[in-house]
Amino acid sequence: MKKTFSIKKIAVIVAILMASVAGIVIFIYAQRLTATTMRLLKMQGIVKLFDKEKEKTIIDNIRLANGNAIKTESASLAAIALDDSKVVTINDESRAQFEQKGKKLNIKLTDGSLFFEVSKKLAADETFDIRTSSMVVGIRGTSGYVAVDEEGYETLYITDGEVEVIGTNPVTGEKKTIRVKAGQRIRVYLYNDRPKDSIMFALEDVSEDDLKQAIKDRLIENDNLLAKVCNATGWDKDKILGIEEIPEDVIPANAGDEIETEPEKEEVASAAESSSAEEIIEEPATEVVTEEAEEPQQVAEEKPEAVLPDTSDFDPVYYASQNPDVVEHYGDDPGALYQHYLEHGEEEGRAATEAEAQQQISSQEEAYLKFQQDLARAQEEQAEQERLQQQAMLDQQAMQNALNQSNNINQDDSNYVDDNSSQANNTGKTDEGYYNPYADPNSELFDPDNTNPDNPNYIDPDNPDGTNNP
Repeated sequence: MKKTFSIKKIAVIVAILMASVAGIVIFIYAQRLTATTMRLLKMQGIVKLFDKEKEKTIIDNIRLANGNAIKTESASLAAIALDDSKVVTINDESRAQFEQKGKKLNIKLTDGSLFFEVSKKLAADETFDIRTSSMVVGIRGTSGYVAVDEEGYETLYITDGEVEVIGTNPVTGEKKTIRVKAGQRIRVYLYNDRPKDSIMFALEDVSEDDLKQAIKDRLIENDNLLAKVCNATGWDKDKILGIEEIPEDVIPANAGDEIETEPEKEEVASAAESSSAEEIIEEPATEVVTEEAEEPQQVAEEKPEAVLPDTSDFDPVYYASQNPDVVEHYGDDPGALYQHYLEHGEEEGRAATEAEAQQQISSQEEAYLKFQQDLARAQEEQAEQERLQQQAMLDQQAMQNALNQSNNINQDDSNYVDDNSSQANNTGKTDEGYYNPYADPNSELFDPDNTNPDNPNYIDPDNPDGTNNP
């Protein structure tokens, strides 16, 4: 007899199957979303995205997949959130490739430089390494700067925390390990003409004046990181921000200022007596115009030389006070300072006036605010994806349990039926639902005497007690 299902039970099974399929689809989709957590937070200038050396279209907030590479042109940068606690900023004229396998993250820096910040220490099963051709920086929870210059020399600055560096000479294969702490810089040197000491480290402490501008930029735009770094290194926050007191001897008195003094009493009395003793006859004076007299007027009418592109006046005193390194090399001559600003000021991020400095600070604050907003949005999206993944897994498990119970295939179910058992088809004599048509008076196969060999209760007349049954 065929096993039949009621319409209601069929509908329940179909609904469960459809829900299970939907849960699996959601789970797969959530898995696809969280397969990579790397995201482009912001970009400035010309930034290119490559996948296996093939350039791809890049847009704001795009996700990066395993094996993707970012390349920046001159005066450009790209900030990438690796997850909610790791951010990497790739500076101009740089190239970095991202590799992620589970909780293992690697960044290969082949050109230029990058700044990294890890705000939360890594878990025991996580790894984050930045690699160059001869150096591996193992990061657990710190910030710093890695650079590969045009000649291939590699440098690492640590701004807070501590890292382990493994250096390898790719020619000789020799390896060395060293730890670098906050406020230190290390350079790697390779010597391929010797089997031993073919790789050497130059480790030294650095001050604020030794920092690259790219490092200062990252610290200036992040108040929390700046405070953390200054606390770890002892660096002066104001020096990093470019705020310094102006020495009194640097501020010259204005040549055009005239100091009025009160006349002596004797001079006043003498003048009074002279005016009362004789009558002064005023005659129109003939003004003699000389070249010396005309010169100041002509100069005043000429346009000043130290005028900035925005028509404001260049402030040499302010420029000198804020840029002692420039004064050291160029002197404090206003003309030389003005010329330096025109040639290098903009690219080096220097301000010609206090107003321009304030404008730069405002721009940096706006950029940092946008950066924080982008990071917060990325963190929220990441949390939502993790929630979806977890919910999909729970839904899938619940649906699978329901499906198992409907088919009595769950071993924990009191109605569990083994598919290999005769009870699965209600043919076992001990099965509650067992049906024997040979014992049914209404069945055509009714066999009251159990003489039909097909009857499960068949009694062999030659062996009625069943003792000879195999």
